[in-house]
Amino acid sequence: MTESPEDETNLCQQFQDILKLNTEKAPFDSPENPFATKYEIREKSEKIRKIIEKNEKISENDRQVHCAFVDYYQSVNFIETEEGAHGRKLLENVIETLTNIGSQRNTIVLTIQAQNQLGISFAELDLFERSGPLFLASEQLIRQWKDKNAEPPFMLEEILEPSKDEDADRKRQTAFESLETETIFLVAQYYEKTGNKKESADYVTSTLLRQLDAATMDPLEWSMHAAALSQYYLGEAEFYNARCCLAAAECVLKREEVKAATREPINYEDPLKRSRADLCRCWCKLGIALLDESKQRLIEERTPGNDWKRDQTIKFPLETKEFEKILSVEPVLVFEQARTVFLCIQRWINEAKSFFILEDYATDFTQLCQDHSRAFNHLAFFEPNVDRQCKMQKRRLDMLQLVVDRLHHVNYAMIVRQLLFELGETLVAMVDLKISQFEQPPSSHAVKKVNQLAQRGIDTFTRFLENMFDLDTKKLPDKFAPENVRPALIAWFHLGRLKGKIVVTGTEQRLRLMKESIDYFSEMTHYCQRHPDARSLVREEIGVAEEFVTLLPAKMDKIRSEMT
Repeated sequence: MTESPEDETNLCQQFQDILKLNTEKAPFDSPENPFATKYEIREKSEKIRKIIEKNEKISENDRQVHCAFVDYYQSVNFIETEEGAHGRKLLENVIETLTNIGSQRNTIVLTIQAQNQLGISFAELDLFERSGPLFLASEQLIRQWKDKNAEPPFMLEEILEPSKDEDADRKRQTAFESLETETIFLVAQYYEKTGNKKESADYVTSTLLRQLDAATMDPLEWSMHAAALSQYYLGEAEFYNARCCLAAAECVLKREEVKAATREPINYEDPLKRSRADLCRCWCKLGIALLDESKQRLIEERTPGNDWKRDQTIKFPLETKEFEKILSVEPVLVFEQARTVFLCIQRWINEAKSFFILEDYATDFTQLCQDHSRAFNHLAFFEPNVDRQCKMQKRRLDMLQLVVDRLHHVNYAMIVRQLLFELGETLVAMVDLKISQFEQPPSSHAVKKVNQLAQRGIDTFTRFLENMFDLDTKKLPDKFAPENVRPALIAWFHLGRLKGKIVVTGTEQRLRLMKESIDYFSEMTHYCQRHPDARSLVREEIGVAEEFVTLLPAKMDKIRSEMT
């Protein structure tokens, strides 16, 4: 192609050759001039547009459509070269022009693409109130076209010159269906970002069902979206639907693994291994949620299995029965049932850890350890033997401590904070279990063990609170960030309780521990007085703390009076 094209007969091919530079030349631009090819594309595209403007052989309608087509690609070019405002303005002009022309066979796809591209650009700026209506408008355009027209619209690449292939309509239909699937998924993401979880799940399900029939389906991407959808249903305690999503993801991923087994060995970074590890994590979440919901029902003395959501409202056209047998999603009532679920969780965690190793994926590895810890905690609830409960809590303690010791406490401050809190809660559970085993009077060995665990819990929660110190004042902030309010209040609550759990014989030591206990409970109550909204986050604990703040001073006075 010449530098200044003047031949209009091959205009479409010339423009396609320009766009090819995006994939054939742009990726190899130097870091010093990363947009050199993009600017070249922009300049050449502008020349094409000028030729279109002067073309008297086409109608005014077609001239506007063809100019809008070039402008669409120019807008994408501006966005890619970090000139988003200019790109968005150009897209708005394209949409306005095409809206004035109306829905035609050569405009409908371009209109939808322009609206979606503009919506995506707004979404990247977190302007969801502007992106959502654009995605919904695209969806409506697609439905209106399908309701009123038997023929599929022209594909984007046909706008300058419609295809003359005998198979053109089939290709157009396939492309239009693919565009509809993409649009539905954008709507799903919009609803997810704006907190409309039910609508988002419905649209994701629709996307997945449509993709199964598409020849262009990416199996790894599909399985991950299906697995992600399961997490919504977990939040709604719809375990049958969650398992259905995971079984479908397992079915699709398994097919790919079977195909891969006939090819070259999978290397460490192979996307297939990553997909397997991610799917294991999602199965793990199902098992933990199942144990948690079952435990809560038993604690609240709700009739086992009563109002358990057994209706499976979604179904994928896949052979999933084999994979649905992996895990029963009926309520867990006794230890043996809990153990079966736990062993599945543990297997999935170990498989995921084979990919998410600490050295390369510290955050993912830590989250897996936290899930393992939660699984042990739930299993301990169903275990009737106190000694075995203690051993399970000890396993939690060891695995969490190992991660804390290996993480850089500055680079992973937030993660370390979470782990310290969980370590503290584990130590509280162990103290309570050990005290429940006290004989009367307790042996010196038992007392020593409780005191060691209590002191370790105190040290851990103290470190947790210090992790939230203001970097300038080296003190706790007057008001915690929303996500830190409950953990901080609970830390004070546990510190107050742990001080009261330490067994001492000396009266002075006892009074000192009681005073320190009051101080921690007071920190909690004073914070709730300064910030009343915080009370709702600790409804049960705040009442206990206030009671201790009132009763402990009187108890201390009584002890002092007995000393005189």
